[in-house]
Amino acid sequence: MKKFLLLIFLLSFALGRSQGAAPGDPGRNSWDVISLFSGAYTNLPGTNFNPFWGQTNNHPNNMTTPSYGGDEVRQYQNTGSYQGTETQSDVNVSAMTRFHIEIYSSTLTSIRLSLIKITAGTVEIPTTLPLVPGQWNVFDIDISGPAFAAIRPNFRQIKYDQPAGAGNIQNLIVDNLFFWRPATLQPPTVGTFTVPAQSVGAAPFTLTPPTSNNTSPFTYTSSNTAVATISGNTVTVVGAGTSTITALQVSDGIYGPSSTPATLTVSFPAPGPSPTPPLRNPGSVISMYTGTPIETSYPNPVGFNMIRAPWTAGSITSDLNFPNGTNTCIRLDNFGFFGFVSSAEPVRFSVVGMTKLHVDIYLNTPIANMFVFLLSNGDQLYNTGPLVAGWNSLDINLSAYPGANLASIYGFKFEHNQPGLRQIYLDNIYFYNGGTEPTITDFNMPEKVFGDAPFTITPPTSNSAGAFTYSSNNPSVATVSGNTITITGIGTATITASQAADGIYDAGSITAPLVVAAPPLTTPAPTPPARNPWDVISLYSNAYSNVPSVAWQGVSALSDEVLAGDDTKKMSNFLIELVNFAGTNVSQMTTLHMDIYTTDCTGFNIWLLNNGDRNAQFFPTLNTWFSVDIPLSTYANNGLNLANIIQLKFESLNGPGKTVYVDNIYFYRPATLLPPTVGSFSVPAKNVGDATFTITPPTSNNTNPFTYTSSNTNVATIVNGNQIQIVSGGTTTITASQAQDGTYGPSSSTALFVVNFPPPGPSPIPPARDPDTVISMYTGTPSTYANPVGYTMIRAPWTAATTLTEIPNGTNTCLRVDNLGFLGYVTSTEPVRFSVVGMTHLHLDVYVNTAFSNLFFWLLTDGDQRRDIVDLQPGWNSITIDLNEFSGANLSNVYGFKFEQNQPGPLQIYLDNIYFSNDTYYMDADGDGFGNPASPVIGQQIGAVMNDNDCDDTRASVRPGAPEVCFDGLDNDCNGVIDNIGQPGGCTPIVSTIPTATCGTEVAFGGIVYSSWVTGAQGYRFRVTEVNPADDSEIPGTQVIVDMVLRNLYLHNLSNYKYNAKFKVEVAVRFNNVWQPTYSAPCFLLTPTPVSSMIGCGTQVTGINTQIFSTIVQRSNGYRYRIQRLDNALQPAGPVQEITSGIRNFTFASVTDFRYDANYSVSCAVRNTDGSFLPYGSSCTIQAPKHPTTQVRGTQCNDYAVTSYSERISADAVQSAAQYRFRLFNEAQAYNFQVDRVLNNFRLSDFPGLVAGENYSVQVAVRMPNQLDFGPYSKTCTLVVPSIARTIEDTSVTGVAFDAQVYPNPYAEQFYFKVTTASQASFTIQVYDMMGRAIETRTVNADAIESTEVGATYPSGIYNVILTQGNDIKSLRVIKR
Repeated sequence: MKKFLLLIFLLSFALGRSQGAAPGDPGRNSWDVISLFSGAYTNLPGTNFNPFWGQTNNHPNNMTTPSYGGDEVRQYQNTGSYQGTETQSDVNVSAMTRFHIEIYSSTLTSIRLSLIKITAGTVEIPTTLPLVPGQWNVFDIDISGPAFAAIRPNFRQIKYDQPAGAGNIQNLIVDNLFFWRPATLQPPTVGTFTVPAQSVGAAPFTLTPPTSNNTSPFTYTSSNTAVATISGNTVTVVGAGTSTITALQVSDGIYGPSSTPATLTVSFPAPGPSPTPPLRNPGSVISMYTGTPIETSYPNPVGFNMIRAPWTAGSITSDLNFPNGTNTCIRLDNFGFFGFVSSAEPVRFSVVGMTKLHVDIYLNTPIANMFVFLLSNGDQLYNTGPLVAGWNSLDINLSAYPGANLASIYGFKFEHNQPGLRQIYLDNIYFYNGGTEPTITDFNMPEKVFGDAPFTITPPTSNSAGAFTYSSNNPSVATVSGNTITITGIGTATITASQAADGIYDAGSITAPLVVAAPPLTTPAPTPPARNPWDVISLYSNAYSNVPSVAWQGVSALSDEVLAGDDTKKMSNFLIELVNFAGTNVSQMTTLHMDIYTTDCTGFNIWLLNNGDRNAQFFPTLNTWFSVDIPLSTYANNGLNLANIIQLKFESLNGPGKTVYVDNIYFYRPATLLPPTVGSFSVPAKNVGDATFTITPPTSNNTNPFTYTSSNTNVATIVNGNQIQIVSGGTTTITASQAQDGTYGPSSSTALFVVNFPPPGPSPIPPARDPDTVISMYTGTPSTYANPVGYTMIRAPWTAATTLTEIPNGTNTCLRVDNLGFLGYVTSTEPVRFSVVGMTHLHLDVYVNTAFSNLFFWLLTDGDQRRDIVDLQPGWNSITIDLNEFSGANLSNVYGFKFEQNQPGPLQIYLDNIYFSNDTYYMDADGDGFGNPASPVIGQQIGAVMNDNDCDDTRASVRPGAPEVCFDGLDNDCNGVIDNIGQPGGCTPIVSTIPTATCGTEVAFGGIVYSSWVTGAQGYRFRVTEVNPADDSEIPGTQVIVDMVLRNLYLHNLSNYKYNAKFKVEVAVRFNNVWQPTYSAPCFLLTPTPVSSMIGCGTQVTGINTQIFSTIVQRSNGYRYRIQRLDNALQPAGPVQEITSGIRNFTFASVTDFRYDANYSVSCAVRNTDGSFLPYGSSCTIQAPKHPTTQVRGTQCNDYAVTSYSERISADAVQSAAQYRFRLFNEAQAYNFQVDRVLNNFRLSDFPGLVAGENYSVQVAVRMPNQLDFGPYSKTCTLVVPSIARTIEDTSVTGVAFDAQVYPNPYAEQFYFKVTTASQASFTIQVYDMMGRAIETRTVNADAIESTEVGATYPSGIYNVILTQGNDIKSLRVIKR
């Protein structure tokens, strides 16, 4: 009992540990938290904490919501391999930085938690969290980094699973799930922010800020600067569309920042009235739309109206009664394509007799083209070409729709393919019978200059009295009001004179270009201020002394203008212009100045060039002098060295063809004191190790003392104020500087200080080499290796300041390179190149004075092939480079090398022993002193030699110069001839020959070819090759070698055996266990030409699928049958057909010219072993099977009394029959009538003029597929016509219900009707597509309805079929594959 109580106590203690409340989280501002589940915060509504994702069969009982310590939690038990949480919708947590969660489990030691987005593709970001079982575990997951970027804008789900991705989650408790960020100020309370809608052309307006308890001022941004821009709180309308205007506040110390958006909508103004259609005879016009009320003499068609087509793109909104002038027009918003169709579709209307279609289209902005489709039998397209802003009147000749059926029109489609959706207006859509085109001529525009007064248009001449209206396609150049043109800018506009229709004349138009030029410039540039000569460096100005070396390159059309006595440069047709001058130090200047006048260049790049080029931009005011001052820091801050500027470049930012005047180009600085006169300054060269020395200052009339600096403290430093202490070899610039003394300004003088290293010791001595294995570029003078004949290596002419000097070194010379920036070392005969093909390595010795990390090295071939030389140590460095490292090099076309370094300051190096070498050795496995060409190695190795002359490296007895041993099968002396046969001292060959009597004969299939017996021979080798019969030349790829123990050859067993062929046979023997190398003289043999004879000649086959055989031919895998139909005289009557078969038979089912009972000539050819066919054998005659027949079924034969005219009388079905022909005849009545049917039945109603109660004889014939004629009639049956007379009008006589079906359905080629009816009235067939458009209408007699083929030309799709007979209608649906 005590043990039991103890157990209860322990269980209570263990369970009680999980029931404490979760730790919770320090209180956070509500605006800094987005909570999913927590008692401390307001949670998002609608979150599902137990979504069913297929994770457990226990769902939804796997989750409970108990309270622990008074705090509600979510508890999951036996929830399967995973569990989840899902919010009601996407949550934007971009402003948050952490995700907080508290987890308890009595069993788990870890859990994987994934944050998930599902919108626009699922993304899961997993984090594995370690758990301590039996206690609450608190986590704050950092979601601010790039790993969580995908889920921050649209978080949706949490998934819990185990790190291994499997296993049941037995016990999991979660609490306090929320996103948070570090504490921020309380967000302000911001009132409603709105921006009123505007129209294009509206004046700038001031934004009304929202209310806010944040005291910081609002700033504003526009999301779409093509619609509106903002400066301060003023909005300037730019174009139509929408833009999000955002009102922003920064924190004021009490409240946090705010961001409040509002939508600005800018619309185009409504159009002016559309053109008024001219008066027309109502009989000459068919109107689709002319507004409400409709225009006089333009009535709409009777019986229907035009409506927006239901298939119009869904984003388009349309108003078919938009007020416009005295009536209405059609407004389309978000226009992509728009259908305008008859309300009575599929009923069509006719415009036959009309010649033109008129449409008025209004556009807010020009468009490159639109499409006007006329909807008839298919969409008929017309491309309008460019349309201008405003109303465009189109008169389209209906001949522009060549495929249209003008008797069957149901509407229009308007469409464009330009970027973006548009707003347009339509009016006055009508067809009319056009009159005469007016003749409009003599329309011209005078040349104008910007600034000219408005002028009146002189109208063109015309033979029509219609009124003229005018328009301009470029309002930035000219606008039109009535007949007055106002000039608004420089450029070209097209002025269109549009004449209204009048009387017998149609509307017409004519255009003329209006060119507005810039007025001639007479005003000079502003006069520059007076400056000290030492404070300005002028390139082009009358005000200052210019740099003497300035040269304008003339890339544009340059001219020198004099404006009021001032020299000015004019750049016409300007895109770029270059100003070149000698290297000039402008580093002491602060500003670049220039004066610009232009009428059309809206922006400039101004480039300065020295160590690369850097640019600054400016945007001048047009049509006035514009003075620009560019801080030189703009260039220096981008890396330009201002100490040696050599070029200034002008560049247009808005394309070529501009006109620009430029003056007063100079660099300047604020006024300074007069510069002192400073004497020359120099520092003597020294050597590494020399003592510290005192600098000799230059002379100067500035009384201040000099101070000194060293540009390269790795070479020398300044000590004691005026002394130089040497640190290492190299160069440094020593600068002597003075501050201004009140009378003279500051001075700065420089001198180059050179510290020389001691000369290098002797370079390494190259090893002795075979001259064939080395190509030397330089190995000193005298050279260690011979250089290539005919040229030497020199310093390249394109090398910069680097110098190359040959100096004594050891027993010969080496090359000293001073001031190395880059050095080209090339052939003196360039562009003649040399080849190093066959070489494997490039060697060079490089001497450096100090350790050097990276020397760039290029092999110069068809391109520069780079390989870096790294970690050079002081002294000589021997570098050997595998040529494979130059993967892109053309080794047959080398012309030198390039050395380059990118360290600060020039460098001194020495070069020697530059050569290519072939370091290939060959392994000598048998130790005979000759290497194996198949075993090359790079570099000398043990057991390797430099020659590759061994032909067998497994036998030391086989080598060049070894004695030849007869009949051992080896080339002992490696001369390429085994046994030296045919050479002096060579061996006598052992051969076997084929008897002369055998050669030249034909060897029957299965025959044996023998060769002569050779004593001691251990086998016979037959080499068999097919040859051309004409000249016995071998046919490539046909040779076969067969080894036999005996001296016989079975030719037909060879893999290259072929009928009707000629073969060359040669024989060699195996002797002394070696196949001897010598073959016998060739023997030529022929093979037979077999044929396959037809079996069953002179017989008639029993069926169309009966197999017709020919005789078998050994080793043939194909048979070709030649078949031709014969006439009754057994003469050819049909085309020749060839049928190829893999087996030796065919059937008449494969014959395209098949006729029942006909005779055919048949012969056979067999396929040779090479795929070709042998000649045909003799032909024989085989008769096709008898034509199938049938008869009326026995139950409806022998005076059968037919019950009604609609009763179906059936014949026995014939398999695959295409048609049945039923013949009724009565000789006494001289009645003889036949009906052809697809089905095997007929009705008496199919036959006219039958007499009630009379007997008629019936015969049936059959037409088989692909047969032109019917076969013979069958046995005669007799029928008795019913005694009740029939009437076409009264279908109630038979009591048969009307019904119809289509078959096959779906169909591939055409479909048919199967009809039940008692009427003999004709049928109407109407077919419509799924858009309701009529596809076909036809009328068919009742006796032909079931044999009528429909739908053969339809495209694939679904069709509605309406079959009408009198008052009976059947609607059907059919599918074409």
